[in-house]
Amino acid sequence: TRVITADIGRHVIIARRKGRDWFVGLITANSAATFELPLQFLKPDQPYEMTLYADGQDADWEANPASLDISRKTVQSRDRVTLRLARGGGAAIRFKSLP
Repeated sequence: TRVITADIGRHVIIARRKGRDWFVGLITANSAATFELPLQFLKPDQPYEMTLYADGQDADWEANPASLDISRKTVQSRDRVTLRLARGGGAAIRFKSLP
């Protein structure tokens, strides 16, 4: 398990590997936040299918806590992913190693 970044009372991003796949979890506290997530922890020159479960555009922990967007794309270790988290929000990402 790796802590990618953390600020007590504000946010935490952690990554964990199982086999050839990676899983990333993000949460934020009372303020919305945008993060640039470098994917340097992935194996170089290896494609991954990224499945992102993230706060929807209108997500809010009080007004609309169930708003969810799910997206997929192919990424590699040289890429960066921009993540927008609602206040009190979060995201989960699976990086599935492709053959």
